[in-house]
Amino acid sequence: MNKAIKTIFLSLIAASGATLLVAVVVMAGSLTPPGSPDATMYTTADIYDKLTDNAGASATEGGHDFAPASDPAGTMYTLTQIYDAVPTLDASKILNTYTVMGVTGTATPAPAETEWQTDPTLDLCWDSSFCSAGSGLLDPLGNGSVLLGAIEYCQYLNSNGTTLNCSGGSCTPVNYWHLPNEAELMIALSNSWITGGSGEPGGFRGGGYYWSGLESDASYAWGAYGDSSGNVNTDFDFKDFQFAVRCAR
Repeated sequence: MNKAIKTIFLSLIAASGATLLVAVVVMAGSLTPPGSPDATMYTTADIYDKLTDNAGASATEGGHDFAPASDPAGTMYTLTQIYDAVPTLDASKILNTYTVMGVTGTATPAPAETEWQTDPTLDLCWDSSFCSAGSGLLDPLGNGSVLLGAIEYCQYLNSNGTTLNCSGGSCTPVNYWHLPNEAELMIALSNSWITGGSGEPGGFRGGGYYWSGLESDASYAWGAYGDSSGNVNTDFDFKDFQFAVRCAR
């Protein structure tokens, strides 16, 4: 008798546990969807159009009907068509500052156009080691402690192209500008004088011999001059000669 009661009691406990488990599972979350099914992604047609017309193609993610407009049929692009539409990229046509789809460019950007300082009408020695104070050197502090030739003048010139980086009784090079190389100088003189002075960047003195930053040897450096007759000439001279200086960047 006791055995039978015990069996019935255990059966009741097991049934209650199963009922409780089902209740917990059912209460774990709602089976009702939060809304009706809707389009949420791009279509293969959107992707294909973007690949074949990058500038003109425009699509919105999920911007299409969710329900089919007609019975099932072959209406979309295949993955093969999409794969074939992916262009083969030429690294030489991509700037070396960009990587596109895993291809790093090798093309070098065109050099920026040279910017010229307004001609300061200075005549200086090529650098400070070849002249003395008052003889082809600029003394910005007026005490002979800082002496600048053409090379140093451009190194000390502030970004505004007019003032030198001097304050508190001292000067410091900032290297915003440089004495132009021979190519920059020849091109600028040609543009200025071959067109009768109306070319860019203009502002060079007719017949003025301008220093370049190109050294010939320990004693000589290169320079150039142009005139309104359309002649542009280059030559090297002693660094202690006083010639025009105009900085570039």
